[in-house]
Amino acid sequence: MASHHIKAVQANLLYMLPDSLHETTKPYYIAGIPPAGRKQSNETFVPKETEIINARWNERKFSIKENGFQWVNCPFKSAVESVDDCQKYMRYMEEFLKEHLNAEQVYAYEYVIRQQREHGVSLQARDRRETKRTIHTAHLDITPRCATDKVRSYLPPEEAERLLQSNWQIVNAWRPLVDVVKSQPLAVCHSASLREKDLIACDMIYPHVTTEIFHVLHNPNQKWYFLREQKQDEVLLMRNYGPNGALGVAHTAFNDPTSEPEAQARRSIELRCFVSYSLNGNSKMVEDTTGREVLEHD
Repeated sequence: MASHHIKAVQANLLYMLPDSLHETTKPYYIAGIPPAGRKQSNETFVPKETEIINARWNERKFSIKENGFQWVNCPFKSAVESVDDCQKYMRYMEEFLKEHLNAEQVYAYEYVIRQQREHGVSLQARDRRETKRTIHTAHLDITPRCATDKVRSYLPPEEAERLLQSNWQIVNAWRPLVDVVKSQPLAVCHSASLREKDLIACDMIYPHVTTEIFHVLHNPNQKWYFLREQKQDEVLLMRNYGPNGALGVAHTAFNDPTSEPEAQARRSIELRCFVSYSLNGNSKMVEDTTGREVLEHD
């Protein structure tokens, strides 16, 4: 069936299960081998059938200001495989985002390459070091506390404080590294349909650092979207953190029930970028649909 004929799919998304344990113990996940006597995680997730609307019908109506996300056309024909390739891509996207968002400065501070693979299937040695699995739990990458920690971690002290005193946000740029996404697309949640009570802060514990993310509780009022058969030139921009603590966009990979069994495995790259805006430029402060102030920059 042609992609434009499918208005929505019904698919299972994984949501965090409410647990009385979390009233006294913060949810966590330990990356790597946990210390003796401690579990890998105290989190539990449950699948819920969810309607995910195909944005292909009208993808141009979405904007970071109104929805928290948008798809933009941004061709990039060079390879994105080696570390040098990725560094060049980060610089390219910084310039693109600076122009597209009418920003004063954009700094891509990290990237992640994700490769779809089944549990128990190993990758080549290089991919084991540089590539992560697709994520199948509804989540937000960054909490407000984590956002300021990221700024102070990646920028020199003087630059960090300058950014934190400006109009700024964190934007995620998500691009397929296959010609067309036909398996495990990315679903995103309309920011106005997500409530703070739907979120649980969780620690991600790595050997060198602990970060904080939000997992999502199921709420039937949430509105989920995806761009069916997203092409490599169609980049998804998501707000990870907005001005005055505005929430980022919940997202997750999912198994599209209309995908062909032999569909090519999904591979993608995401950049996380600090974006600052001039106080005297064309950007201005407006109210978004969640009641928080956000920058108008479309």
